[in-house]
Amino acid sequence: MSQLNNYTLSRISDERVSEAAGLNPAAGSFGLAFAGAIMLATLSLSFTSVATASTVLSQANSSRSRALETDAQVMSNTQH
Repeated sequence: MSQLNNYTLSRISDERVSEAAGLNPAAGSFGLAFAGAIMLATLSLSFTSVATASTVLSQANSSRSRALETDAQVMSNTQH
C-alpha cells in the first residue's frame, strides 16, 4: 500500500500532502460503497426475474419477489 500512496501523492506539494493523504482512504471507502450498491441492485433485479420466470414457485410466491423492486429497505444500526 505504501508504494501506491507514494505514487499517488508524488505530484502533490509538500504543504498539501497531508490533506491529500486523507483523501486516499475516503476514495477507497466511497468506491467500496458504490460497488456494494451496484451489486445489491444487480442481485435484486436478477432474483426478481428468476423468481418471476420460475416454474417451481407458485404464482403467489413468484409475485412476492417483486416486493424487492419497490419495498427494499436499507438496514442500519443508527437511531432515527
